[in-house]
Amino acid sequence: MKFESNAKFGQPVESGSIFRAKAGGLNITVHKIIYCKGWHLSCAEVGIRDRELKSESLFKAIREAEIVIKKKVEKMQEDIAKAIEESIEISRY
Repeated sequence: MKFESNAKFGQPVESGSIFRAKAGGLNITVHKIIYCKGWHLSCAEVGIRDRELKSESLFKAIREAEIVIKKKVEKMQEDIAKAIEESIEISRY
């Protein structure tokens, strides 16, 4: 997955604090939050906002973010499959 960095010109790309990638319809951001330690993950399409990652290094944080998103999407697929399998019932509320 290709990430874009907000690193300043002339600095190594790894020195940035925000790393963004697009994967299909997902916008994935691994970033720092001011006054907070460590890396965080945001991916609005799967309902993740500023989730703290355990990894200290950038590359480990990116790998962890990929795993978190994968698990979230798998859970969503299971929920959708269960909803589709249920019979349709309409009631008054």
